[in-house]
Amino acid sequence: MAHTTPKLPVAVVMGGYSPEWEISVKTGQNVANDLDTTLFDVYPILIRPEGWHAEVLGKKYPVNRGDFSLTIDKKHITFAGVFMAIHGTPGEDGKFQGYLDVLGIPYTSSGVFESALTFNKAECNLLLKQFWIPGAKAIYYTKGDHLNWDAVIAELGLPLFVKPSRSGSSFGVSKVKRAEELPQALEKAYAEDHRVLLESMLEGREVSCGVSNWTGEIAAIAVTEIVPEGEFFDFQAKYEGRSQEITPARLTDTAYTKVMELAEEVYARLYLNGLARCDFFVDAQENVYLIEVNSVPGLSDASIIPQQIRYRNWTTKEVFSRLLLNCIETHKAK
Repeated sequence: MAHTTPKLPVAVVMGGYSPEWEISVKTGQNVANDLDTTLFDVYPILIRPEGWHAEVLGKKYPVNRGDFSLTIDKKHITFAGVFMAIHGTPGEDGKFQGYLDVLGIPYTSSGVFESALTFNKAECNLLLKQFWIPGAKAIYYTKGDHLNWDAVIAELGLPLFVKPSRSGSSFGVSKVKRAEELPQALEKAYAEDHRVLLESMLEGREVSCGVSNWTGEIAAIAVTEIVPEGEFFDFQAKYEGRSQEITPARLTDTAYTKVMELAEEVYARLYLNGLARCDFFVDAQENVYLIEVNSVPGLSDASIIPQQIRYRNWTTKEVFSRLLLNCIETHKAK
């Protein structure tokens, strides 16, 4: 990477207003530690309902929300670019991107509409089915709607999954094995969102594929197989080590290629940007089904995409830094 003089002041935004904020902080701290300090002056910024602030040498500095700037030792600091590391709202759903767009500050993630769309599992998957991207059978349910549960079970079968449409890290997700479990599963989902997705259970290997345009072209990174200890890849499996994550996934070459190509197609169809992750099931006949798309994936050291980056013999330093440089250079070229 060519050195830029002087170094570019950049922000890594993390935290947020959802139950995922603690996971987001781990992502943000990892990114901030990995960015190339010969290129950037890095300012980690915590976004929380009680306030936005940067912490520099153990001291907190409030963010001026009028222009997204800091004042440190009487120096006014504005940012050349922002690395988006907020899981959930207001980062993964596009709200923070809209704020940055108004201010004219470039960022590493997908845009406002694309982020909002991928954050809404139900509407995103419905759209992708128009492009013949296969997924589970599903029913989209809004709190207050009347549904015939016998008809739902006849359509989706049991077990089925109940998921909040707009949530991450498997918060609010339930695997329902018996009809009498549905009311409790719905209440759990409603705690996260009033829009709910009911999905048939897919059988097979669960896999996850990172995709990015950090090299200048859309390309899948690698495929990781997920083997949870519990019923499914829930919060404990994702963040408390209760799963095996095997890279590369134990698939045939044909199935592995199918997953990589489908992940790239999803990324292109949705006009995504930066790093994204697509989760799939691969059945015994090597059919590949999309589960969901994550436009601000976890990037802590133990997260799936950093594992895949290391598998490709890249470094997270070069990938994260190039993503940030790309967004800054693209913005300057406009």
